[in-house]
Formats: sequence, structure tokens, C-alpha cells
Amino acid sequence: VEDDNTSSSNGPSQDNTTGSGNFMMSSYGSAGDMAELVSPLVDITGLTNPAAQFYFHFYGDDIGVMYIDVNDGSGWVRKDSLVGEYQTAESDPYLYHEVPLTGLSSNIVQVRFVSVRGANCCNYDLAIDDFAIDNGSPCAIPGFPTASALSDTQLDVTWNDVTNVAWNVVWGLPGFDPDSAVGSANGPIGTQLVFTPNYTIGGLNPNTTYQVYVNAFCATGGVSFWSGPSAGTTACGTEQVPWSYDFENGQWNH
Repeated sequence: VEDDNTSSSNGPSQDNTTGSGNFMMSSYGSAGDMAELVSPLVDITGLTNPAAQFYFHFYGDDIGVMYIDVNDGSGWVRKDSLVGEYQTAESDPYLYHEVPLTGLSSNIVQVRFVSVRGANCCNYDLAIDDFAIDNGSPCAIPGFPTASALSDTQLDVTWNDVTNVAWNVVWGLPGFDPDSAVGSANGPIGTQLVFTPNYTIGGLNPNTTYQVYVNAFCATGGVSFWSGPSAGTTACGTEQVPWSYDFENGQWNH
């Protein structure tokens, strides 16, 4: 268990929840070495859509693979895997992942994470945080969105999703709550229903960073869990003359 990763070229710089808490990280060893993390026995009776849920941060070009196994009392079964690098910086956000726990022969289950180290050296730090066994998303979660500047007032948001046909896009200042009402304290600035996996957000401020979330409307009713947040910064605006600056507040940024 870690509360800080001192490396600058791999692993996360903080936990997923608060930015100052602990997370579980697999790091040291030689190529092919394995590490296991096994959950306690959990009774999933009463869950209608049980799933193993967690957030992960895989930054480092020597990362190998992490397997997710499930045991319902009849032995370990490999259910899923995450391979290679997903993040490209320590400060990149954790990504959410879930593994369905349906179709099992027992309601008493265990989940096991198995990390297999890739190359011997040197950039191998994979981390997980906020593990839970609970009801999963009612339908497929959209791919992680990307937000890039189109102008000083616009961000272009795109995501991958080959399952769903309608999505909700919400945006706001960093740290906002996507489940809050628009305009409320810590709520989003705006929201939009779309029918293609992309959207252009307009009316933003120049040289400002925003966060974006996307969820899907499920064909069976309800909405998926959120995908995000993705961060994007609008371009700098154009100043009007006469314009001056006395550097009392430091250098300007472009």
C-alpha cells in the first residue's frame, strides 16, 4: 500500500479518491514475476447486477498485464485482463473498470488481482484504488472521453462507444460533481444530450481548464456509470489594443 509514488516516470502521483490517501501498487521485481491481491469472501446475495469495481492507473512503458480472477467456490476462473500502459503521466486520472459477477454457481465469491511484470527495467508501476463489489453499471460504460481545444471558447469532446446510441455530456470546472444540478454549488456548468459520440462545447472562457464526463442512456432504461473526467483547456484569447502589462503578477501565459 502506497500513499505517494516517488518516481517521476511511472505510476500515479496520488490516490483516486482524495489526492492524499493510499492506493495499492505493484512495482518491484524481475520480468515475469507475479504478485497477487485476494479479496475476502463476499456474499453477493441481494445484488441484481453484481460486479467487481475498481479504479486503475497504469503508467510505465514496461508494464505487463494484470489479470482479474473470480472464485465462486469451484476454483479460480480468469474473467478479464488489463494489458500495458493506459496513462501517460503520473497526474493522469485513474480509469474505472468493472468485471461482471453474474452466472456464478454460488453467491459467495472472491476476486483476485494477478499482476505480471513486463520488462526487467524500469518503468513498471501499476496501481488500483477504491475496490468494491456492488451492483455494476446497467449498460456498457462509454469509452474515456478526450477534450481538446477548438478555439478560445470551444472544446471538442469525443469518445468511443459501439454499444449505446445516446449519451449525456456534462462539463464544469475541475472537481465538479457530475450528478449535481447545473448551476448548483460544485455542479456542472452545462449538460447536453447527444446521439453521436462527439460534441462541441461552446461559450467557454479563454485559457481555462474544464472537466468533462459522459454517460450513456441504456436501452433497458436508466443510465450507465460516468466515464471521465477528461480535462481540456481552451486556447488563449486575443487581447485588444491598447494593451499593456507591468509584470507585477508574474509572466503572462500563452
